[in-house]
Amino acid sequence: MLLKWPFHNVSLKAEQVRGIKLLVSVVAALCVFKLPLPSLVGSDGGAIFLSSQGRSVFAVAMLCIALWVTEALPFAATALLAFVFLPLTGCYPGTLPEQVTRLLRDSLANPVIPFILGVMLLGVAVRRSGLSLRMARIILRFSGGKVRLVLLGFMVTAAFLGMWITPLASASIMVPVAAGLLARMECRPGQSRFGKSLLIGVIWGSLSGGIATPAGATPNLIVMGFLRDLAGIEIRFLDWMRVGVPALAFLLPCAWLILMRLFPPEMERFEVSSTLGEMTTQLAASQGNQLRAALLLVTAVMAWILAPAGWSAWSALVFSALLFTPYIGFLRWQDAEREVGWGTFLVVAAGIAIGGAAYQSGLARYLAHLLFAQMLTVLPPFGRRIALSWATSLLHALFASNTVTGSIVAPLLIPLAQELGLDVWRTMAPSAYTISLAFLLISESPCSLIAYQTGYFSARDFTRAGFLFTLVIGPVLAVVLSVM
Repeated sequence: MLLKWPFHNVSLKAEQVRGIKLLVSVVAALCVFKLPLPSLVGSDGGAIFLSSQGRSVFAVAMLCIALWVTEALPFAATALLAFVFLPLTGCYPGTLPEQVTRLLRDSLANPVIPFILGVMLLGVAVRRSGLSLRMARIILRFSGGKVRLVLLGFMVTAAFLGMWITPLASASIMVPVAAGLLARMECRPGQSRFGKSLLIGVIWGSLSGGIATPAGATPNLIVMGFLRDLAGIEIRFLDWMRVGVPALAFLLPCAWLILMRLFPPEMERFEVSSTLGEMTTQLAASQGNQLRAALLLVTAVMAWILAPAGWSAWSALVFSALLFTPYIGFLRWQDAEREVGWGTFLVVAAGIAIGGAAYQSGLARYLAHLLFAQMLTVLPPFGRRIALSWATSLLHALFASNTVTGSIVAPLLIPLAQELGLDVWRTMAPSAYTISLAFLLISESPCSLIAYQTGYFSARDFTRAGFLFTLVIGPVLAVVLSVM
């Protein structure tokens, strides 16, 4: 692909364009490293300085974010750079080999990695068994072939699953369904506007559903724990849903309208009768595998819901193994090896590593005070809620981890609210519900990476749409919190 250089009548090859993007990313990281940053006053009256290690971690994070956004390097290659540069910042104690060991242990050995493996393999099973085809058939039957209703149906289904089985599990189920339907509709990856809206819509639906109940996403439970331990406030299951469910009900139509406006479908409807007939014929030949996949999926979901904290990763490994055993499973390792995006694990681990390094170096505390302290004292309640939501989204884009963002934001906002005499829960709530809504960068959530590997949308498409949706989230949460 050739691009026209705006100042000269010459053409730049793709490799030269990638080189320019790489240079811009490096310059952005160097600017962050040299940027003069003032000292801040903490909630205890002490000064907060950004250490040299924190500044270095900030630069590495900016480099990775810029490379992920511009796609100057493959996503997994950028993740490798994070593992190369983070130990050089000195954010962990010890020699360089000791820092590398701890960094790899905290990221690649994080329980989220085997959990992601388990749900991705279950996604392969759903797709290979034909269960995803059956789900698509149900949605198509109710939509009547109208592509706008197909998109809405997929978003609502993904949101409902995300309420109970985590957004990651929901995305792992719905992405193969959506990709299979797009293939049948002959929508070409990277070119189909409907393909972009459908895959992004599945991710938005899954993540938005995660805020509706405490069981939806891990950060929900983290925030509830900090409220209980630091402020003595017990938020019960229904208390959380009293805000989460109305917020989801407002967010889904907004998300649907944004996607329809940004990526208007190239067709109004498609002939659904022949597609349904073909699906019925294919489904009849694989009913046994569909039943086994459904039973494994339901059992896995029940295990994730009912198992004690910390057992999700182990149970995910158990169900991963069962997928290949005689009489129970039906997958071949060759199929799994071909269909699982193994680079996804590197990107997720790199996001966890950046978040952990930010916490260790003091960068997280500095940025949280920089972003939150003034808005709590200057803005009126409605504007404060909007600003807190937007600031949390920015922090999440930097830390690329729901758990890390929640673990950093909650223990900072709660004491600040107490010190200023504010309602702790209503001060914390805009951030609490925004922590899981990772829509700015693909690298922020494993859900986005699962959909990205289908090739239907680019990182630029995701960020452009996600920026608009993020702007909407703040006002929606502010309105819901004002009336509930």
